[in-house]
Amino acid sequence: MGNDVLINFVLDKSGSMFDIRDDTIGGFNQYLEEQRRLGVELGQRTRVSLTLFDTSFEHRYISANVEDIPPLSPETYQPGGNTALYDAVGSSIRAVEKLNPDGMVLFVIQTDGLENSSQEWTRSSVFNLITEKREKQDWQFVFLGADQDAYASGGQIGVAGTSTLSYGRQHSRRAHEALGRSTAAWRSGASAAIDIAVHQPEFDVEEPGSGPDNSVGSRPTST
Repeated sequence: MGNDVLINFVLDKSGSMFDIRDDTIGGFNQYLEEQRRLGVELGQRTRVSLTLFDTSFEHRYISANVEDIPPLSPETYQPGGNTALYDAVGSSIRAVEKLNPDGMVLFVIQTDGLENSSQEWTRSSVFNLITEKREKQDWQFVFLGADQDAYASGGQIGVAGTSTLSYGRQHSRRAHEALGRSTAAWRSGASAAIDIAVHQPEFDVEEPGSGPDNSVGSRPTST
């Protein structure tokens, strides 16, 4: 069990994600395939949880073998509704907590909007829970925020600035690629913690035709 890696993806499927649905599906599937191959190379068992959220949330999988996870598709990922971000994150952590995992644990939170629909969890309760897991159990948390100041949004719920990526929605596939590189460095022991913000400069330069959606918040040194 010590060689287990548990990757928990908390993925926004609110209505605003519709126009980047295909990029989100493709990026997620590519990331899982990379993690499957990496687990084989490193001799680690890769397990995956997936929580999808809109106005409510759904735990699609909890700690399933990566080999058993079917790819996302337009039939299984259908954006619509609002953004119950806090409920999705808090409930996902509690679900994983019950498993008492003793290997490496990573949570990836990906959203293009701000909280507007949670009923049970608040910003402060999620912040306290993430802070506890980071400090006492060395769980890793990544915040991928499209079309927002992701450093502010992630920091408000306890995610470190170095584990945050702020990007324009047109770069969703590239965000998953950066996540893959950062995860590989962490899993292999090349880095002690996830540092996805090292890739932030790749997203800070406005590309031709990208428009104002490529604006980002500044990278902090800590939360």
